[in-house]
Amino acid sequence: MRVWCATLAVAVLAVAVAADPDTGRHLTAAQRIYRILQRVNENDRSEFIRYHLHKGYELAQKEQSSRYPGFNYEISNKDSLLIYEYFSTYNDVTDDEVAKVARTVICWKDKCIDFADPGIHP
Repeated sequence: MRVWCATLAVAVLAVAVAADPDTGRHLTAAQRIYRILQRVNENDRSEFIRYHLHKGYELAQKEQSSRYPGFNYEISNKDSLLIYEYFSTYNDVTDDEVAKVARTVICWKDKCIDFADPGIHP
């Protein structure tokens, strides 16, 4: 896990700065994201971000799995459904306050992201 996180951090650092095709000056990742989001209708931004967070996560996982092959253990679709139904039943969020907060939180096995958090902290 630490190797992957360090590798990801280097990859993020490497792509965090890119040249602006109009001016030739370098843009930070935040500036690039700001430009992308400016092209999306304000009412659609939340779902746009949610979609691309999931898509980016899947792409990162594909890269990771190609570098670090995992186990090769297949189960039937029926067993996959059983696992899903079990965890959905016994690990469901039932607290209304938690559910309200969780609308903007996406979690994967290695981290959770609150995409409504602007990331600016004192």
